[in-house]
Amino acid sequence: MKTAGGTRGFTLLELLVVMALLSLLMLGMGSALRSTARVEQGVDARLARADAMRVTSDFLRTVLSRVSARQGAPSAARPDAHYFAGSADSLWWLGVMPARHGAGGMHHFRLGIEAAGLVLRYQAWRGEALPDWDRAESLLLVAGATQMALRFEDDRRLPSRWVDDWTAPEAMPRRVSLEVATPSQAWPAVVVQMRALPGTDPTLASEPSYGGGR
Repeated sequence: MKTAGGTRGFTLLELLVVMALLSLLMLGMGSALRSTARVEQGVDARLARADAMRVTSDFLRTVLSRVSARQGAPSAARPDAHYFAGSADSLWWLGVMPARHGAGGMHHFRLGIEAAGLVLRYQAWRGEALPDWDRAESLLLVAGATQMALRFEDDRRLPSRWVDDWTAPEAMPRRVSLEVATPSQAWPAVVVQMRALPGTDPTLASEPSYGGGR
């Protein structure tokens, strides 16, 4: 098609083809942008989960490695019993709360799965054998956690062996292994070494506590 001046213009068919090609190009670019955004969101979510996993694992190692070796719990009937009890899905102990995580000093701790996820309950120790968990404060460690598996290394006999329940109140495990799972992923096991250290609470200067790292 030519204009009055003799210059050739675009036909309607050519315009329709160009518009169709531009539409396809814009559709492809939009799809690529959406895919890039989904990838970035996935990477951000994985980084957030990894960071939460690292922080929670470090906190658990710190708290679990400060278990008191004080004896006399849960009653006078067993004066050699430690303030420590564990099964495959729950753990209770007497230990030291790190000052940077709140009020320091000796606390009762209980770790277990609740409706919200993996929850650590804690209450300041005032000499009682057993805490009142209804009055204890709580800290959500892993939101949405549905499973927790605990194991305990018993080295009273060689070779040492891992057990699912700690049934020796007069002794302490050498190590504790903790695994947590959510509907979307399973966390690597957190393994805490238990070893005698000088007591960190001034009221227990003559009492050792158990602690250590991985």
